[in-house]
Amino acid sequence: MNNKWLPVFSLAIAILILPLTVNADFADEIKLLASDGASQDQFGWSISISGDTAIVGAPVVDNNGAAYIFVRDPVTGAWTQQQKLLATNGVFNDRFGESVSISGDTAIVGVKGDDDNGESTGSAYVFVRDPATGNWTQQQKLLASDGAAYHIFGKSVAISGDTAIVGADFTTLITVGTGQAYVFVRDPATGFWTEQQKLLASDGALNDFFGYRVAIDGDTALVGAIGEGVSFVGAVYAFVRDPATGDWAESQKLLTSNASSFDRIGESVSIDGDTAIIGASGEGSAYVFVRDPATGDWTEQQQLWDPNGVFQNDFGVAVSISGDYAIVGERSARTAFAYVRDPVTGLWTGQKLLPTDNGNQFGISVSIDGDRAIIGASGANGIEDFAGAAYVYTNTVVATPDITVTDSVAPIDDLQVSFGDVTEMATADQTVIVTNDGNADLLLGNLAQADPLASPFSILNDTCSAQTLTPAANCSLTVRFSPPSTGAFSDSFDIPSDDPDENPVTVNVDGTGIGLVVPDITVTDSAAPVDDLAIAFGNVTQATTSDETVTITNDGNADLTIGNIGAQDVLVAPFSILNDTCSTQILVPAASCTLTVRFEPTAAGTFNDSFDIPSDDADEASVTVNLSGTGTAIPVPDITVTDSVAPAGDLQVPFGNVTEGAVSNKIVTITNDGSANLTLVQIALANPLAAPFSILNDTCSAQTLTPAASCTLTVSFAPTVIGIFNDSFDIPSDDPDEGSVTVNLSATGVVVDDDDGGFGSMGPLELLFGLLGLVLVFAARNGERREDV
Repeated sequence: MNNKWLPVFSLAIAILILPLTVNADFADEIKLLASDGASQDQFGWSISISGDTAIVGAPVVDNNGAAYIFVRDPVTGAWTQQQKLLATNGVFNDRFGESVSISGDTAIVGVKGDDDNGESTGSAYVFVRDPATGNWTQQQKLLASDGAAYHIFGKSVAISGDTAIVGADFTTLITVGTGQAYVFVRDPATGFWTEQQKLLASDGALNDFFGYRVAIDGDTALVGAIGEGVSFVGAVYAFVRDPATGDWAESQKLLTSNASSFDRIGESVSIDGDTAIIGASGEGSAYVFVRDPATGDWTEQQQLWDPNGVFQNDFGVAVSISGDYAIVGERSARTAFAYVRDPVTGLWTGQKLLPTDNGNQFGISVSIDGDRAIIGASGANGIEDFAGAAYVYTNTVVATPDITVTDSVAPIDDLQVSFGDVTEMATADQTVIVTNDGNADLLLGNLAQADPLASPFSILNDTCSAQTLTPAANCSLTVRFSPPSTGAFSDSFDIPSDDPDENPVTVNVDGTGIGLVVPDITVTDSAAPVDDLAIAFGNVTQATTSDETVTITNDGNADLTIGNIGAQDVLVAPFSILNDTCSTQILVPAASCTLTVRFEPTAAGTFNDSFDIPSDDADEASVTVNLSGTGTAIPVPDITVTDSVAPAGDLQVPFGNVTEGAVSNKIVTITNDGSANLTLVQIALANPLAAPFSILNDTCSAQTLTPAASCTLTVSFAPTVIGIFNDSFDIPSDDPDEGSVTVNLSATGVVVDDDDGGFGSMGPLELLFGLLGLVLVFAARNGERREDV
């Protein structure tokens, strides 16, 4: 029993009460009564159980108090009162039995009203049982080293082995009601108890009531402080003891995730190993905390409450935990709840417990140890009305282990490990996993002892033999097949355990040894034919690249190990190897890898080279791949401009005589006679044409001509007066040696020839004098002299 004083508190994740799983069903109620019970004795006010022994506190017996020891007959399951414990010097209103705790053959009883060092100083009595006679005797009375009036030492007690903790929640070391807890240790040789250390909250304050509840398990203690924070939020403090020095230190302050005023966190506390449960009766909840064994940090795991209860119904007034079982009391509803934790998910589900006689104050105290829980009802009817009672419940579900054996060969649960074909002198391993799918520990014997494996089978890495698997735990072992020759082999081995219906489990193994296997290298490339071990790159322009892919495949039935490619027969420029995923690699059968071969000529000419692919292929230890390629000159554009007036390529476009008012068009053709694209810019931009010349139908400007391609534009002459005209325009491009070609234009504008003595047939001199006469005539008509013309 891990010293769980019944009222307790903690923090958690919310969960509803669900039907209890098949792992637990607390039933078979047995009601315990004091042999001399009287009305208002408050029998059941405090309670604790350890194995087949329980202690029940009745702090008002004879206005002084008493505690009663009950024992269970392991054969019949019947409980009987073994002894009534009393204080040797008890007086009125001591409240002997205010708190109780038991661990094996040692019990401790809190007496919060003892007046040894002033009124309500408090004390605690330790009793021990003689294993031979079953008699209990007082071993020692414990007092606080600094006890004073109204400290209420003994308000709470807990014991674990040779260590006890006593709460005094009203001490005034810091201020009124700060509270303290005292740790006592027993000398195993003398049986004498000494105060080891006083525990204080690191942030103790007025009316914290630190020590209201205490719990201990080994080197870990919990202390509840229901008044900590604003308006009785409450808190629980975790302390750990250094095994070497015996010093206790606060490790963590536990608060619930949704703490608020009047929650009274720490109303009850209990601990077992790395799991704690904390009651917050003001909120009507209990919280489960779990500790990380590596870091020692506590975290809230789950919140528990009565889904049918009323807010602030004091659910959590008492709590207790043992392994995967927990009990929570709900005094005002005269109920309690038994919880069981799923070993896989960690979630807790609950079963509601109600006394058959609807006992008054049922749930005021609770305690659990293993499969048995005891619940106090201090106002229940006993020999007399309201004398109090205690109710014992036993988990009637028998916990049994259940072995499950699986392996790494599908189907995994057929108890058959088939290795298939394995090369002689090689090894193959398979894993066998043993899992406990039951709800009790599974004890494994020594594997393959009654039915051992023989060569070529063997067992390695056995983590199962002679092990104990808790529910949901597993272990594993390796089965090895190492055939020394060809042929079929089979065997079996046993897995003994305490599974009641599967003991032992027999696992069959089989495998076939086959002859040696060898690798087989195949080299192909992306240039047809793919398997001729020759890569012809053809013509590649200098300063450009061409890539081909080489693929290496293992067409054998053993791993192929590839060496450093091109290490013996090294490629030189303009050839190179890139993206080599093959060198020093191991290819399993049917696997492949690739590398890239690049041809990058820097000059024109024909090039040849080769490289080697080494491997452990027995008959092709080195494969040679031949390379060839031709570098060609860098292509350039070459502009050629012609026109529709012979000679076409003189860059001269003569229009001849064109009558004024008429239009004459000529076609200019631009051709790319080079081997690279020709890029044309805007024509006549730098050297534009002026009237009467113009460019029409320009299909060339800003165009790119591929080799041998051409485009055209129209040059138009449209004189509006007579005269001689000359002009030119530019054709810009990226031709490296003709960046701009100039085209010259010439033309003469003449008058209309109307066959009636007009000027159409005049020569230039005649035309000039004729024009001069016209000007004089026009001037005379206007009364002017234009002698300057």
